[in-house]
Amino acid sequence: MNSTRLLPWFATNADRLRRRRGPQKSRPTPTRFRPVIERLEDRTLLATLTVTGSGDTIEVDGLVTLREAITSANNNADVNADVVTLEAYGTDTINFNIPGAGVHTIHVGETGLGALPTITESVIIDGYTQPGASANTNSVESMLGVNTVLRIELDGTSAGEFGDGLRASGGSSTIRGLVINRFNVNGIRLASPSNSNVVEG
Repeated sequence: MNSTRLLPWFATNADRLRRRRGPQKSRPTPTRFRPVIERLEDRTLLATLTVTGSGDTIEVDGLVTLREAITSANNNADVNADVVTLEAYGTDTINFNIPGAGVHTIHVGETGLGALPTITESVIIDGYTQPGASANTNSVESMLGVNTVLRIELDGTSAGEFGDGLRASGGSSTIRGLVINRFNVNGIRLASPSNSNVVEG
């Protein structure tokens, strides 16, 4: 059958062919992928300074004293090569890990430096991090008293006539788990404009 004879046949049977094939399905229009960018919360790790010695010096001797830790937190920078923290300074945490069992006494001022530096930045000083120390777990209703175990003591015998144990002026600091005694003025002083501080047993 030549092309001249096919053309009339297709013209006559076009409707029949369309009915036989059924309706043609349209292709779905592809949707565009639009990525959404969300702001993530800040997950910056703040500095943790660990006191490893009971001395009261600022010197490179392989140990970190409480005086060195407070000075580093105040300056937002490691005070010397003994203080090493990989995190960013901000609201810092001062922990304790002094070797040996029992109570570790820090004789503040025994090296002639006087009282500890005033805390001018937000900081958490946590005596309960010293191995062997633990916070009270007895409720008031139990009538069992407290079972607190304290392992870090600040002794102010040599801190000077006007020495405080810890003095905070930066605000938003927490001090807990310490024995503080023999200071001539205050064990803990929250100096103006300090606010939002927490002192725990």
